[in-house]
Amino acid sequence: MISAGESLILIHETFLLVSESLILVDELLIFVGEFLILIHQAFLPVDESLILVDELLILVHEVPRLAH
Repeated sequence: MISAGESLILIHETFLLVSESLILVDELLIFVGEFLILIHQAFLPVDESLILVDELLILVHEVPRLAH
């Protein structure tokens, strides 16, 4: 039979493991967040390029209209 003191020690160790697990989950979420930021930053130049192409196409469309 487990004594009250041993039960408290087991409960305490269980809470320590849960606490350590939550810290690891927190660190994992931070890593995932940083990874998503990097992916977002990687696509920013593509997005900016598409905006420039769109503006160029608008200008190409406008030039013949302005020439008349």
